[in-house]
Amino acid sequence: MKIADEIYQRVQHLPDDMAREVLDFLGYLEIKYERSSERLQHRKTARTSPGRIQENPNDAVWNDLLFNQPPRYR
Repeated sequence: MKIADEIYQRVQHLPDDMAREVLDFLGYLEIKYERSSERLQHRKTARTSPGRIQENPNDAVWNDLLFNQPPRYR
């Protein structure tokens, strides 16, 4: 017997208020796993490292720290 069939058999014997609670829980699980798969997809497509940003001469020091390079002093 498949798990879905077993769930169906057991839910058929529940009172309506308890069956509604099972249905609500299933909706929660769907949302939970939909969101976690979206987060996983977002992580896969996100940039892995920040780009070099240099708005003023002092930003070069921060870029060096981000990329584990010895700082350049001007």
